[in-house]
Amino acid sequence: MQKTITGFFIMLLFAGSVSKKPCLCGPDEENVFSFRTVKSKKVLSVCAEMDAQYLVYRYGLPGKIELTFPSALNTTSWQQFTYAGYYRGGGPMNLGMSDQSLRFSNKGVAYQVYEQSAYADTTQESYHFEAGILIQANGKEYDLKADPQSITGSLQNLSHYEEIENQYGH
Repeated sequence: MQKTITGFFIMLLFAGSVSKKPCLCGPDEENVFSFRTVKSKKVLSVCAEMDAQYLVYRYGLPGKIELTFPSALNTTSWQQFTYAGYYRGGGPMNLGMSDQSLRFSNKGVAYQVYEQSAYADTTQESYHFEAGILIQANGKEYDLKADPQSITGSLQNLSHYEEIENQYGH
């Protein structure tokens, strides 16, 4: 009996560590939106400092972050991003949809983190969701898709921050 109980708790511990969602936010930051990319398995995180002192984008792996933008984490960081968010609720009967994006440029490269969902018709089965990041560099465009199972947060959370203007005006 003791071995069974001990084994059960070890399995619970192991299962919890395997299912942990990816995030590159620090302990004093809120995870606005994070996911693991499908192909490279790298992590993208958009994080806000707990008191909204800054907004930051990070990409890479825990312990090996490849890009942090902006480099200066202060109140001016919010103005270096462009947020556009539109949401129409109501589910399939109202053809509910959401179109959220966060854009910035760094060293001549344009980045657009996106999150989109919509119903194509009034059936539950018509629901479509996708997220990822579009990168435009040297005349080429790359679309790094998010693994839907790894997503935490939502770009729609940015609508709650008065520090960033919504380009759609909502």
